[in-house]
Amino acid sequence: MKLTNPLTSIFHPPPTPGVLGVFGHLDATVDAIGKLRQGGHTDFTVYSPIPRHEIEDALDQPVSPVRMFTLIGGIAGCAIGTWITLYMSYDWPIVLGGKPVGRRAASGRSPTTPASRTTSLASSYRASRRGRDRWKPCCAAPVPRRCAVRRCALPLVALGILTACNPDDVVHRVGWFATMRHQRSIKPYARPIPPVAGTVPVTGVEPSVNLQIADRLANLRTRTSESINRGRFLYETYCLVCHGVAGRGDGPISATNRQTPPGPFFGVRSLVDDAITKRTDGYIYAVIVSGQVMGRGLMPVYGDKVRGNDRWDVVNYVRTLQAQARSSGGRGER
Repeated sequence: MKLTNPLTSIFHPPPTPGVLGVFGHLDATVDAIGKLRQGGHTDFTVYSPIPRHEIEDALDQPVSPVRMFTLIGGIAGCAIGTWITLYMSYDWPIVLGGKPVGRRAASGRSPTTPASRTTSLASSYRASRRGRDRWKPCCAAPVPRRCAVRRCALPLVALGILTACNPDDVVHRVGWFATMRHQRSIKPYARPIPPVAGTVPVTGVEPSVNLQIADRLANLRTRTSESINRGRFLYETYCLVCHGVAGRGDGPISATNRQTPPGPFFGVRSLVDDAITKRTDGYIYAVIVSGQVMGRGLMPVYGDKVRGNDRWDVVNYVRTLQAQARSSGGRGER
C-alpha cells in the first residue's frame, strides 16, 4: 500500500478551475476588479509587482489595525516610562550634590581612603534622608494624589481619541508616517523622470514631432480589426475620460458633457468634426505624442504612456469613430 505524503496537498495543491486575466495598465486592472465586484464575484486574487493603494481601494480591503496598535504601544511606552521615572523620584530622589565642598575626614587621610569614603556616604545618606523627609508630606497629602490622577487621565483620553480615529485620516497626515503611503514612486498619469541627455533606447531614437513634419508622417499600421481593437482599448484607457465614448468631446470631465454638474475642464475638442476629419494621420499621431507641441496646451502628454505602434492603433480607432459619426448623420461640435 502506497502512503500519501501529507505535505503534497500543502506544497502541491490540486489545480483550481478559474479564469486568469493579465493587465498591462493599472487602470484596466482597477476597472476589471470593479466589474467583477459588481457582478457579485468576491473569490478572486490580485497579484501586483508592487503594492498599489488603488488596487487595495478597489478590493475594499479593511485597514490593518497593526499600524494603530504600534502607534498606541509606542506612545503608551513613552508615557509609562516617563511616569515611572517621575514617580520613583518622589521616594528615591536623585542626589546631585555629592560630598560637601571642603569636608575632609577627621583622620587627615586622602579622599581615596576608606574613612573619606565613609564620610562621603554618610553625607549622601543624610542628604537623601532630607530629600525623602521633604517629599513625604507632599506625597501623603490627598491633593497631589488627585492631581496625579488627573494627569494620568489626560493620556488615557488621548489614547482613546487615537483609537477611535481612522489611521488614514490622522496618521498619514503626519510627515513621518505620510511617506509610507505617499511614496516617491511614479503615480498613474504622472510625467516620469526624464532620461539622461543623450540616452538612446534599444529600439532606436524616435523622430521628433512638431507642426512642420507631422503631416509628413505615414501610418505604419493597416486599419485591421486587430489594430482597431487595440486602439479602442487604449482610447478607453486614456482618451475617453475627456473626449467621450463617441469622440464628441463630452467625456466625464468635460464641461460640455451636458451633465449636472458638468465636468471641470473646458475646451475639450471633438474628434469627429470636419476640422479633425480633414487632418492627416500624422497630425493625430503628433497630438497623441505631445498635444502641447501641436498647439493643444491643455492636453496632457501621452507620448510616455502610449508608445510605438500603439499610437497608430489609436489613430485608426479615431478614424473609425469619424466614420461612424458620418454614417449616423451627426457631426461633433466644432
